[in-house]
Amino acid sequence: MPPIKNKQDLLQYLDYFNKVDYDNFPGYFSHDAAVDINGVIKTTGRQSFVDFIRAQREHMLENLTVDACYFAKGAITTQSTVIFTPLRDINEAQAGLPPVKLGQQIQQKFLIIYLLDDSDRIRGLHAAFAAPATIIEKGGEDETKLTRSRL
Repeated sequence: MPPIKNKQDLLQYLDYFNKVDYDNFPGYFSHDAAVDINGVIKTTGRQSFVDFIRAQREHMLENLTVDACYFAKGAITTQSTVIFTPLRDINEAQAGLPPVKLGQQIQQKFLIIYLLDDSDRIRGLHAAFAAPATIIEKGGEDETKLTRSRL
């Protein structure tokens, strides 16, 4: 996999991640990468993170978009929006996200720091909620009602 040196590289990685392209997105991580998502989910090692994503995607799809990004030597910081789409009712809060029903979505703002190794692969990923989650209620083709979650 190519290293992440610029915004185009980052967007390519995210395209693979959003499509759950297991042949490509894991290659952007070092073998010993540490991931911390909001202090609730922690994995160590590329395969451990891939296993977590596989398990997560069995009940919830995830689409991450970058609202803003900042590059520094050895690190990237993003302000991102993630839309989580459940594949079934999720009746209990999970990983800090509120319960959600099939047909709803969760919109969550994140601040994400990607720490890069010497070959510009992700050696650390630290994500934190930047705002309360928003539940998106779909009422019809043209109607979308937003309600705030209070966790």
